[in-house]
Amino acid sequence: MESVVFKDGNKWRVHDGQYPFFAALDDEEFLTKVNDGERFGKGDVLVVDLRQIQTIEAGALKTEYQIVKVHEHRAPLQQTLL
Repeated sequence: MESVVFKDGNKWRVHDGQYPFFAALDDEEFLTKVNDGERFGKGDVLVVDLRQIQTIEAGALKTEYQIVKVHEHRAPLQQTLL
């Protein structure tokens, strides 16, 4: 997770391990937990069902992402210290 906006309807900036992108978070159960105070922060890892929707608009490919279901919420990954 890169950045989160807790305004209803806003997309979250997420990272899949290679690339950042924006995704709508459509899991109402998870959003309720966060709204009720579950700790959530930058760098947290979510294991999710992700839907990718591709359409063509004005001759250009458009891609949208939706987080359908959050299965697991993990603390940020820690890098090994040398």
